[in-house]
Amino acid sequence: MAECGTYMGFREGCRCPACRKTWRAYHTAWAWDRRHGGPPRLVPADEVKAYIAMLHRHGWSDRAIADAAGLARCTVTAIRSRDQRKVTPDTRDRILGVTIDDQLDGRRLIPIDDLRALVAAMLAAGLTRKAIGGAMGYRNGWRFALDQRSHSGRRPGRHCLNHTYRRVHTLYRLLAREGLVDGSVLTKVRAP
Repeated sequence: MAECGTYMGFREGCRCPACRKTWRAYHTAWAWDRRHGGPPRLVPADEVKAYIAMLHRHGWSDRAIADAAGLARCTVTAIRSRDQRKVTPDTRDRILGVTIDDQLDGRRLIPIDDLRALVAAMLAAGLTRKAIGGAMGYRNGWRFALDQRSHSGRRPGRHCLNHTYRRVHTLYRLLAREGLVDGSVLTKVRAP
């Protein structure tokens, strides 16, 4: 329940004098702004949608954009995937204020091809998926790296998180140092 004496308190059903006064003040200001050309309450979302699409092309996920902008992930997803035509100026400014360099390296999406190559080489050397997953700290094995579908099952998985790739690359490097897998594969994949 929202705090008493606030706009949200009135919206959630409180009708005390303080909530009613706040409600009236908000709507009076809104009507004045509308009549006299005050700052807009909502702005077109086209520029924000295009910017989110550009960040996606550079490997950003919705969660990474939301974390960098200080928003909820569902807000970014709703703007990107739904027919949302308007956003608040604050949301617009937060998303447009995110630069490509702001991204946390672990949340960056990278192509999954190199990860699949490393896991395939480990499997060819006789390791099981369960052994690979156990070495990485997963309890129930590690299946999604070679699956043709993503974990949601809707479309082929084309990307993985950078920190996942770093973990697999480190594991492969350690196994190659011990002579358990072919070390030449490391020259064919990208460095983390």
